[in-house]
Amino acid sequence: MKKLCFVFAFIAWQLSALAQPVISNGNNLPAVGYLDTLASVTSSTTLPGSGGANVTWNFSSLTPTKNGTFKMVQPSTTPFSSTFPNATHADQQVTFGGSTVYEFWKVTSGKMEMLGSYFSSTTGNNYTTNPKTHFSFPCNYGNSFTDTFQLGANAPQTVVVTYDGWGKITTPYGTWTNVARFKRDYGGGDIEYEWYTTTPYLRIVAKYRSVNTSWAFISKRGTTGVNTLLPELATVRLFPNPATRSIQIEIQSAQKLSATKMVVVDASGKVVREIELVDNHAEIVRNDLPSGMYFITVWQEGNKIGKAQFLFQ
Repeated sequence: MKKLCFVFAFIAWQLSALAQPVISNGNNLPAVGYLDTLASVTSSTTLPGSGGANVTWNFSSLTPTKNGTFKMVQPSTTPFSSTFPNATHADQQVTFGGSTVYEFWKVTSGKMEMLGSYFSSTTGNNYTTNPKTHFSFPCNYGNSFTDTFQLGANAPQTVVVTYDGWGKITTPYGTWTNVARFKRDYGGGDIEYEWYTTTPYLRIVAKYRSVNTSWAFISKRGTTGVNTLLPELATVRLFPNPATRSIQIEIQSAQKLSATKMVVVDASGKVVREIELVDNHAEIVRNDLPSGMYFITVWQEGNKIGKAQFLFQ
């Protein structure tokens, strides 16, 4: 399989002063537990712009309407670890509607490959026969590679990936410098652009897909702390925390909330509770839940407005 100069996860970079970022290896990935916000929006009028050296891209006018979360997890703790035993890294994405998808990656000294992504035991993409090589290390501005990958028993597919630009990007979440842009061309007008940054982690911050004119962004907060909140719309207060039998939930917001529900997942990403909030309050009764860490996401009309985590002892 030919190597591909591209990545859909977080990659280590080596920067020279006043020069383009050089993607040198995959040694500096975010640790397990890294948590951030995902957001998406569709726009047929905002285009990815041109590539080149020292380019400025500005997408701050876009207003994401659908939110979710991105979290780095240990492959062995996921529900599909037996399907991807060679995975060295994995991420968990909870979409705006509450669905959970896991992505599995293999990182070596020479490349980073995507092994697959699964929503359930019967729904997902498996590339283990011929993985997607997202990066061939090292990679410099102007490099272009062709990769052949295969989904299950389907015919092999080809993608041409080019490191086609670097510079500064502004998204609805902030501004980053020393970012690198990659163009992935599947043919037939299906083109994907992704921007990667080096601060605070080495990660993707923006993505555009031409076939459905969709944009996706990752925020700038990046945290691994307990009781991580989204203060833009709501604050989630838990008491007691840790708890042994039950936890009271209180949602505080400057805006009037309606049609609000709360989704609780365990450390593996399995949904264990779905609760409708009444007057911004709810209670989680333990019943048969085992000891461990649990994660709360609060949704209003399909949008994520708050999150927190708690411990049952």
